[in-house]
Amino acid sequence: MKKYFVTSDVHSAYSELMEALNNKGFEIDNENHILIVCGDLFDRMDETVQCYEFAKKMVKLNRLIYVKGNHESLLFECVDEIRKGYTPGYHHYSNGTIKSIAQLYGEFSEWIFYDPDARTTIFPKMKPVLDFITNNTVNYFELGDYIFVHSWVPTFNYLSDFRDADQSDWDAAMWGNPYEM
Repeated sequence: MKKYFVTSDVHSAYSELMEALNNKGFEIDNENHILIVCGDLFDRMDETVQCYEFAKKMVKLNRLIYVKGNHESLLFECVDEIRKGYTPGYHHYSNGTIKSIAQLYGEFSEWIFYDPDARTTIFPKMKPVLDFITNNTVNYFELGDYIFVHSWVPTFNYLSDFRDADQSDWDAAMWGNPYEM
């Protein structure tokens, strides 16, 4: 029988994630243990590479359900800004997106973005990560009577069913604050 373990907002805190999973009885070698990550696997902390490698391993084992969060969107946005030659916005520093990219790039220093070659070197190194996110995330996951999302289910007046939401609806919902809605 499948047993689901659910987490959200890991924010590159791999050690804390593994400690929490271990405390709840998650067994990486148990094919019945499935991990649901409700977004924001990356940014802010210092173990981005470990989180990425763990996610890849879980996908390979077919035991990860990865719901896209706003920090996955920030990663795409920041890499695109760098690729276009723009200086990343302050919110990419304050949210830790720059830190994640630096770790995945292999520099472990946010100063890499002041390197004039960053524009041409960062995208090729980040493309596998971006492809992984694109190919392995979903906007929501349903399990029986439960719906797993990052922040909010798009339930706008014109939708009779959240499953009919388009990507822009989901993008808005992943940024939404349900307490304000």
